[in-house]
Amino acid sequence: MNISQQNIREHLRTFSFPRLSGTEFEKKASNLAIEEIRKLGLNPQIQRFKFSTFYSRVYPKITFPLTFWVVLSFYLGFNPGFLLLNFLIISVIFLPFFIITRKPETIRFGKVLESQNVYVRLEPISKPNDVQQNNREISNVFFIAHLDSKGQQFIARTRFLSILGYSFSLISLGIVILLRELIFMKSFLLITIIGFFPLLVNFICVLILSLNTTNNNSKGVVDNASGVSCVLELLRYYSESENRLKDINLWFVLTGAEETGTMGIRNFLKIMQNVDKETSLINNFESLGKGVAVFISKNNLDNNPAYYKRFEEKAAEFHFRTQVSSVNRGVHTDGIYLFQNDFNLFEFGSTDVGKFMHSENDNLGNVSPEILKKLCEFLVELLEETQNKK
Repeated sequence: MNISQQNIREHLRTFSFPRLSGTEFEKKASNLAIEEIRKLGLNPQIQRFKFSTFYSRVYPKITFPLTFWVVLSFYLGFNPGFLLLNFLIISVIFLPFFIITRKPETIRFGKVLESQNVYVRLEPISKPNDVQQNNREISNVFFIAHLDSKGQQFIARTRFLSILGYSFSLISLGIVILLRELIFMKSFLLITIIGFFPLLVNFICVLILSLNTTNNNSKGVVDNASGVSCVLELLRYYSESENRLKDINLWFVLTGAEETGTMGIRNFLKIMQNVDKETSLINNFESLGKGVAVFISKNNLDNNPAYYKRFEEKAAEFHFRTQVSSVNRGVHTDGIYLFQNDFNLFEFGSTDVGKFMHSENDNLGNVSPEILKKLCEFLVELLEETQNKK
C-alpha cells in the first residue's frame, strides 16, 4: 500500500469548513474523523474535556494594555509615589490572573465549552518483551494535528508582526528610560523624544492585539485540515499489518481546541504521562501549504542522535528546510507545548501561509496535496530506514 495523494485531497475537501473550538462545527469535524478511522476497521479513543476561553481570548486583552500603561507611566516620568501606587494596583489586578493562567486547562470561569481529542494507538508487531528496551533510541512515535480552526479580525502574519513589534519596542523603551534616568540625565528631552518612536510602535501593536477578535469564518484548510489529512493518511498506511513497525508504538492524535490555548494537547498530556519522553518522537503537523519547513527541538541531538542525523540527510534529499532551536516560547502550537514539557519535537509547517491563516482566504487553493503526499512518504521512508538499522 502506498501513500495516496487522492486520499489526501479528499480529506482536505472533507475538513474544509469553519470549525471553531467548542462549537457544533468542531464536533462535526471530530465525528468525521471518527468515521474515517472506523472505515479502517479501527476503534478510535475519545478524550472529552471542558475548557475556558478566558486564557486565549480575554487574558491577552488584559495583559497588553496593562503592560503599556506601566511603560507609559515610566516614560512620562510620574513621581515615585504615583508609580508605586500604580504598580501596586496593577499587581493586585494582574497577579491573580498570572497565577491561574500557569495551568489554563484548569480554568473554569468565563465562557466554558466542551471539546474532545480523538486518537489511535497502534502497537508494534513484536511483543514488548522481545525488544531490547534499554538499547532503543525510539519507542513511541506521535503524529499530531488539531481538528479545529478559527478566523480572526487580523490574520496570523499581522498578529505575529504585532507581537514581534511589541516585544522589541518594549525592550527599546526599557533601555531608553534607563539611559534617560541613570546616564544621560542632562539630555532628558532629547532621549524622551527618541523614546517616543518605540512608544508609538508599542501603542499600535497593543491596539491591534487588543482589538483582535475571534470568529468562525475561516475554512481552516492550511490551519489545519492539511495536518489532519497527513495524520489520517499515515494512519491508513500503518493500519495495514505489512506496513506496521516492529518495535515502535505509533500514536495518531487529532486534538480539539488547539486554537483556544492548546487545550486539547494540554489534556492529552495526561494520557502521555507514562510515555518515556527521551525515546518518544513528536511529529506535529501545523499549517502546511505548498512547501515544508521543519522546526526541530535541540534535545533531539542528545536524545536521538542517529535518527536526527538521518532526518537531516533525508530532509536535504526532499528539499525540506530545517531549523534546530532550543527556544520553546512565543508560539502556541501543540508541538511547542510538548517541547516545553521536554518531548522531542519535529514540527512541520510552511513559511508562506501566514497571509492566509485565520482568515476567509484560508481555502483549498493554498495547500498542495502533492506536497502533503511527499511529506508522508518522507516520514514513512525515514522510519523504515531507522528500523532497518536496528
